[in-house]
Amino acid sequence: MPFVWGEKYRLGINEIDRQHQTFLLLLNKAHDFYTHAASSLPPDEVRQRLLKDLAGIRDFAKGHFATEESFMVRHEYPKMAEHRREHEKLLDIASFFEEKAGRTGTFSPLEWIQVILQWYDHHVQHIDRELGEFVKGAEKR
Repeated sequence: MPFVWGEKYRLGINEIDRQHQTFLLLLNKAHDFYTHAASSLPPDEVRQRLLKDLAGIRDFAKGHFATEESFMVRHEYPKMAEHRREHEKLLDIASFFEEKAGRTGTFSPLEWIQVILQWYDHHVQHIDRELGEFVKGAEKR
């Protein structure tokens, strides 16, 4: 498992933390497939799997974003608009790689995982951390 959940990702909001762990698990499963099994399959089959994985990541992310946004609304988070724009970035990344995978030619199936992991790492440690601190402070009041 190349991507490990750790304290650096923990926000202290159980529902969001569990979803962040699940997101990493989805990335790990995809990484394992493309690292080990994909080389023995025809390129079109790998491409179809890639499109399915990207759709799964996008769909999971949309549900997760709805969870985060419900916390933002409930606690009147002042940076909701900026946070939502950060969420849109991930959806844009997934769309970009779906389009790229749909075209013929060479395509590295691990590339999308690395880009999404970079987004995840920054988003959770900085953008979500700020939200988590705000929510925990609001719940103490």
